[in-house]
Amino acid sequence: LENSESQHAMPFTRLSVWAPSKFAADAPLTIVKGKILLVCDGAPSRIGRDMGIVKTAPDGVCSRAFIKPGTHTFKQDGVVFYPRSLLPGYCSLMMHANNELAFCAYVIPGGDASVDDLPKLHKDIHTKDPFVTKMMGPKAKIEPMKSATLRLGGVPKSYDEQMMIVGDAAGFIDPLTGEGIQYAMDGALLAADACEEALLEDNLSKGSMKR
Repeated sequence: LENSESQHAMPFTRLSVWAPSKFAADAPLTIVKGKILLVCDGAPSRIGRDMGIVKTAPDGVCSRAFIKPGTHTFKQDGVVFYPRSLLPGYCSLMMHANNELAFCAYVIPGGDASVDDLPKLHKDIHTKDPFVTKMMGPKAKIEPMKSATLRLGGVPKSYDEQMMIVGDAAGFIDPLTGEGIQYAMDGALLAADACEEALLEDNLSKGSMKR
C-alpha cells in the first residue's frame, strides 16, 4: 500500500470493506479490497496520518552509504561510534557481503542534533572524525548518502475498527538505537494472529483490533 490513499468517507461498520487505491505513473488505477487494513507503510505512515490515527511526524532520521569493496581497510564485522555531535544518536561501520562496508549515522531525539542536521553530520563524521576515518582508511570511496526517517517512542493508539498499524508506522522500534526490523517481524506475527482470531470470531471492532 505504499503511495496509497484510503478511499473511505465515513466510519466503517462491521460489514464495511477497506478499498485503498494504488497509483503509479505508468499503470491504471488498481483497487484492492479487504475486511482488515494493516498499515505497514513505514515511519512517515502517510496512511496512518491521513486517517488521523498517527498524529505526529517522524522525530528521528538515519543515513546510509556503502563504501566500495577494496577501497577501505576495515577488518571488523561492525563497530559503533558515539560522536559528541550525534548524542544520544550514534554512527556505525558494518561489514556486508562481498566486503562492502556500510556507514550509517542516526539522529535520535534528545540531543542537539536535529533531523535537518543529518546531511552535514553524515559528511563531517565520515570525512573528519579521527576514529571513523582511521577505520575506513585513506582511500575509501563512499557513495552518496541515502536516508530514512525514524519514529521513536510508539504512538498512543495503533488500532481502530477494522485496522491495525504495525512496525515503524506505529513507532515499534528500539528508542536507543533506532533499529526496528526485529520488532516489525514480531509485530507482523502478532497482527496476523490477531487478524485470524478476529475473522474467525466475525468481530472487527476496535476492541477486537486492540487485542
